[in-house]
Amino acid sequence: MSEALRGGRSWFVVESKSFELQVEEVGGKLRGCIWERCRGITSWIRFGEVSLSRLLDGVEAFYRDNGNRRWVLDWEEGGGKYRLERHSNEVGRFLLYSVCDLESKRYCIIFLEGRGLFGG
Repeated sequence: MSEALRGGRSWFVVESKSFELQVEEVGGKLRGCIWERCRGITSWIRFGEVSLSRLLDGVEAFYRDNGNRRWVLDWEEGGGKYRLERHSNEVGRFLLYSVCDLESKRYCIIFLEGRGLFGG
């Protein structure tokens, strides 16, 4: 029996932002990229298998716990330092996903909690 294909492309919208997630298998390992688009501005973060797992675990924890307690997950992968933080303010809750690369450049994507989302 053949092994199931891993990877693919998906998108979703929260409030005024759209997000696109692409995952592919390269050399037996998963890698991917997530893009955030809002009013003509695009941000993106590339990630490996560990970072994808941490991001998905963090999103699950974010929606499972309705509290406003701040938490932070830090890890390293492929020479980059990654961080996923849950915050809340007067507008609502959000996740801040950031990476600091080998040249010490920092890239961030913000996921708002939103009132609803759709995507494919």
